[in-house]
Amino acid sequence: MIIYAIYQFFIYTFFSYGGIAYFCLSKKRNMLTLDNLKEMEPGTIIAMGVIQNDHLYHKPVRWVAKRGRVHDWALYYDKEEKSQIQVENHGNKCFTESVIRQLVPCDDAAMRMYRF
Repeated sequence: MIIYAIYQFFIYTFFSYGGIAYFCLSKKRNMLTLDNLKEMEPGTIIAMGVIQNDHLYHKPVRWVAKRGRVHDWALYYDKEEKSQIQVENHGNKCFTESVIRQLVPCDDAAMRMYRF
């Protein structure tokens, strides 16, 4: 079951998988665009959350999407037990486009700016 709750600037997503409740937080945007990236300061957290994803670890992972220095961005992930800061600074970079687009919906221009 997935429940979306939209508040002032964020979209909160709650869902249950295998009896475990998960929570994701992302900026209130329908889709990440190149214009969005240009408006953000370097180091801005675009989105983050915890999700069950069979493409990454085959178990729950914590993930963080972060804007880089030159309108680029990347998505990092690690074990659910790691903190957001640990994932952001030392996590594994995601190289699978389908997973990236699943976690951070983006247009083609923004996807071209992804730092593979």
